[in-house]
Amino acid sequence: MLTLDLTNAPRWHDLAPGVRVQLRPLTTALMVATRSDPAVEAVPEEASDEERAVAFAKALARRAVLAWEGHR
Repeated sequence: MLTLDLTNAPRWHDLAPGVRVQLRPLTTALMVATRSDPAVEAVPEEASDEERAVAFAKALARRAVLAWEGHR
């Protein structure tokens, strides 16, 4: 049976041996807030899709990553 975990609690995710990050859940509210991030809005109209994606990913990480452990 398929079950969905709809908790809003942050979770730890292992990235590599000895490295993990604590992330907020990816919600609609987090995505909407990221779209309004000043860095995302500052991307020029003529920017490529890749440049837009990088700006969005960085803004999303700033909002979603709460803590990390391991290498810095």
